[in-house]
Amino acid sequence: MEPRISGSKADDFIRRSGFTSSFRVEATGFSGGIWVLWKDNVQVDIIAVSDQFIHAICADTSGNNRFYINFVYASPTRCIRQGVWAQLQALEPLDLSPWVLGGDFNVIGNPSERSGGSQARSGVCTRFTDFLFDTGLLDMGFHGPMFTWRRGNLAQRLDRCLCSSNWYSYFPSSEVYHLQRLGSDHRPVLLVTDMVHHASSNTRPFRYIHAWSEHPDFANLVQRSWDGSRTVVENISNFCEESRAWNWNVFGHIGKRKCLLLARIRGVEKVLENSSSDFLISLEKDLKLELARVLDQEESLWHQKSRATWIEKGDRNTRYFHAATPAKRRRNTVRVLKDSAGQWCDDEERLKTFAVEFFENLYTSEPRVGSMGPMGKFHSFRTEELRTMVAEVTMKEVREVVFSMPPLKAPRCDGLPVAFF
Repeated sequence: MEPRISGSKADDFIRRSGFTSSFRVEATGFSGGIWVLWKDNVQVDIIAVSDQFIHAICADTSGNNRFYINFVYASPTRCIRQGVWAQLQALEPLDLSPWVLGGDFNVIGNPSERSGGSQARSGVCTRFTDFLFDTGLLDMGFHGPMFTWRRGNLAQRLDRCLCSSNWYSYFPSSEVYHLQRLGSDHRPVLLVTDMVHHASSNTRPFRYIHAWSEHPDFANLVQRSWDGSRTVVENISNFCEESRAWNWNVFGHIGKRKCLLLARIRGVEKVLENSSSDFLISLEKDLKLELARVLDQEESLWHQKSRATWIEKGDRNTRYFHAATPAKRRRNTVRVLKDSAGQWCDDEERLKTFAVEFFENLYTSEPRVGSMGPMGKFHSFRTEELRTMVAEVTMKEVREVVFSMPPLKAPRCDGLPVAFF
């Protein structure tokens, strides 16, 4: 929050708010303060404080779902604000934990985020855009009206949420909403990290992970799952079941393995700073080789999720893949639909019903037959062309078509992409 009250008035308001804990930077003059309020179901540890932000670590009561968060109120005065970007960049987590920043940044990122006022000034802050580039932070977008601040005929998007490229790995359903403006020239900005009403209770469909192929035991897994006496469909079904258990018991979570290896390497390096040990030197070498393999697997995983075909694997484009994957996921997610009465609906079960009914009606309705037009307009096939059209399709042709497809694009209904075959 960015309030303009302080002292005993602030204490009284917080007591009546229903929140059990709080921390604040007091308002000074015409500059608002920063309030952080939370309840007992979360843990908040304040790490760093300035007049323009509060930096904290948040987690649930069990210590899980840990992430870093910055509550930002950048100064409206440019000469004061320009130093905040370096301060925020210095707070970037070194342990690969997810990081989110939200609040009033008092700048815009591109000209489309401003309407009205003097057209001679675009208002774009290059220090802010450089900050985004240097940190790799993503603008989380929004639902609702574009502009979060308005005064007279000037409107701008000054408030926003930013996140690290791995944020959506931990909070995949995160959404940002611009709420109704009441009693302020700013709209409240709401970040929702758990879209409960969109969470599916069904088992997630099987998806082949191409990074599996780089594991030394993967060939054995395929061999164990395949039986020449069964049909291809039966073998694929058996492989899918076997690989679920194998992924959990053998392959493991790539992100957790990477964090564990990094922690072990840091521990070994710390000991080697004070004493030499042939064993530890050898262990460090082995750990770094294993880390390189895990990084290759991580890159392969995110390359597959992003479905980007224009970047060659091996260039360590993991940050780009992290950014591309949530964007693709958001494009492919249907949040609301309009029913036949023209009412918007966001209930997941009703959305499923709408989709089924639409395609049932589409494929059961009477087809409309239009005029084919003058027959002379159509191309006439030669005898050789007609003979080719009715010729039997060979296995060689099928193989050429299948293996010319992008290997990691949309998988089959069984979850296997072309790369598996």
